[in-house]
Amino acid sequence: MARGDIVKMQNLNQDVFLCIIKRGETIRIRVNDILYVESRERKLHIHTASAVYEYNDKISHVRELLETEGFIRCHQSFLVRQAAVTVIRRDRLVVGEREIQISRKYKEEVMRLLAPNESSDTGEKAFLSEPEDDNFGNLLCISGPYAGKLVKLVPEQEILIGRDGDICDIVFNLPRISRQHLRLIFHNYKRCYEVMDLSTNGTYMNGEIRLERNVRYEIEMGQTLYLGDGITVLKLV
Repeated sequence: MARGDIVKMQNLNQDVFLCIIKRGETIRIRVNDILYVESRERKLHIHTASAVYEYNDKISHVRELLETEGFIRCHQSFLVRQAAVTVIRRDRLVVGEREIQISRKYKEEVMRLLAPNESSDTGEKAFLSEPEDDNFGNLLCISGPYAGKLVKLVPEQEILIGRDGDICDIVFNLPRISRQHLRLIFHNYKRCYEVMDLSTNGTYMNGEIRLERNVRYEIEMGQTLYLGDGITVLKLV
């Protein structure tokens, strides 16, 4: 670390901050605002959604400070906040608008923590449930963070899909997914799905027809729903 640069952790009102002291100036970065840390050109670059902070340090040092706060190293040059990861691929993570490579050295640990139901050797997906009873509806994620996952839906039970983990039953942590994005009910007696879009960025049936917000639709089985910008695609089966 260059002379004059000091980095430490600070707890304040239940929030945790990373504090960087440079030339008598203290920069306080809320840890939960950090998306990832990048080591480049002998400096560390701390990325948040709104700013990038640069200072002199080694990534191994900041890793010691942040690993108990939900951060994981996925590459020699990258440390990411697990909760900020929106898409997990076989060799990359998507954090915000950045794709970050997963190096072979860290892949096993990354997959163990972020995708425990994935098979890193074959790329096969593990299903959440199997469609054993025709009385249940089934929601298949064919694209997005849970690609390949199948969720069984109890008839007449409302399911809320969105970004807010405190109120939603199925959570997609993606920028263009609303806190409450979609309400879904499977009606067994009609063999159809009741769908209501609650979002800002929209829900599109079969990728073409945008559903009107706060309007109830009855949609037949077999149709697909594209959420937000189309990264997440769900099939009603």
